[in-house]
Amino acid sequence: MRNTIIATAFLKKSAWGYRAGMFFLLLGFPVFLHSQTLQQDSLILVAFYNETGGADWTSNTNWLSTEPLSSWEGIAADVNHVTEIDLYDNNLVGTIPAELGNLTGLTYLDISINSLTDTIPFELGNLNNLEELNLASNQLTGRIPLALCSLSTLRHLDLSENKLTGTIPAGLDNLRELISLYVNLNQLSGDVPVILNNLSKLRFLGLHSNQLTNLPDLSGLTILVRLDAQKNLFTFAGIEPNIGVPQNSFYYSPQDSVGDERDTTTYIDSTISLSVSVGGTSNVYQWLHNGDTIPGAVEASYSINTVKYPDSGAYVCEITNTVATELTLYSRPVTVHVKEQPLIAPGLLFPDSNAVVAENFTNLIWKKSINVPLYRLRIGTEADIASSLVLDTGGLTDTVFTVTGLEDNTDYYWQVFPVDAQGDGNSSEIRKFTVNLPAGIVQKTTPGRFRLTGKMIEYFQPRSCFVSIDLYSTQGQQVFSIRRMVMSGYARHELPKHLPAGLYHLRFHTDDRKREQSLIILY
Repeated sequence: MRNTIIATAFLKKSAWGYRAGMFFLLLGFPVFLHSQTLQQDSLILVAFYNETGGADWTSNTNWLSTEPLSSWEGIAADVNHVTEIDLYDNNLVGTIPAELGNLTGLTYLDISINSLTDTIPFELGNLNNLEELNLASNQLTGRIPLALCSLSTLRHLDLSENKLTGTIPAGLDNLRELISLYVNLNQLSGDVPVILNNLSKLRFLGLHSNQLTNLPDLSGLTILVRLDAQKNLFTFAGIEPNIGVPQNSFYYSPQDSVGDERDTTTYIDSTISLSVSVGGTSNVYQWLHNGDTIPGAVEASYSINTVKYPDSGAYVCEITNTVATELTLYSRPVTVHVKEQPLIAPGLLFPDSNAVVAENFTNLIWKKSINVPLYRLRIGTEADIASSLVLDTGGLTDTVFTVTGLEDNTDYYWQVFPVDAQGDGNSSEIRKFTVNLPAGIVQKTTPGRFRLTGKMIEYFQPRSCFVSIDLYSTQGQQVFSIRRMVMSGYARHELPKHLPAGLYHLRFHTDDRKREQSLIILY
């Protein structure tokens, strides 16, 4: 009597993945599972089937049947192990189960051109006999697992056309049997590891269509046949040294533009400098303005020393190379906007901040600003001048303004705006002064009391007394001072001959504490 056993695996979901139950049917057929290992492999395949939507595969012939594993669609097996899984372009959907890492007899795994998602399980690094791993053309995400760097028997690795991120692991140089490596059409970034030069058997290297930034000299790959490096961020610094390295084909054009796209604002008669850096020793540069060649602009940098309105627009540098002749690099556009010089806020000179004014009038003096035709003066009784405005006057051409009628024991705040045809510029600082009139002082303004004859000042003094005369420049600097006894009648004082023509502020004091002031003009 012949007792024969067929093993059929039924898997149920558990919290960690799958729970296997085994039962054996007594049938009159040969034994199909020759080892316990093969039985375990069959359970892993069933888990894989369930995880990737096996019921909806394009072809799932004999899967989950009692037929030998080697008759299952895409499966090859020997007496002990599953050795190959070849299910490319078969409508696999879902994630790659970590259990695949337990198929230790696997030498070939191709599940490319499907709709697999999520990350590549690091457990695939346990497939110590694997010679080909093809996960291309799926929707896999995350980084390339470092565990794959331990697959020392691997000869072909294809991870292309996924959504992988991060860098290319330097540990891939451990794959010394590798003949082909494809990581193209992902979202990889960073440098290509120079240590890949250790892959002495590598013949095909696919890097294109990523965001890789630095291509090293790969001349150590002495039998490299084809290198695809186009559509990255490589410059002539990496491309030029690799011309002639691949024996047949080196695809390196196009590459992404270099530099940052930006807008910048500059001013009439200012200077602007642009530059580009792409490495290489055989570069040819040409700068373009709004798409037109700029004559003589053939260096890595370009400057305009005196900017004018026509210099507005977009600037791009076109770079070619006499060694890597198939590539033209372009800098990202820098758009220049040219404007008139900004109105410079005038500096306030007099009175000083927090000064105390002992008259009911004072001069307000500020610096003349370059290219400013007019000024606007505002005075208020609070720091928020607009809400406490007592004076707002524009169209001022001079930088001195005499304000009168100031009230005793009052704080005043003032500011000056530069003005041109476009309107007000930025305000000056806001300064404060306080009016504090001493008791007994008679205040009056007598602009016509003093008369100038050449450098002689004349005035009428109604009684004999001591008189002090102080003369100040519009910047508040004392330039003349005299104190003497003056008899009643007309008095005359000679001013220093070296005083230049201009506007001056005169202060007149008598010993009876009367104080007057006036503006005088020296010719």
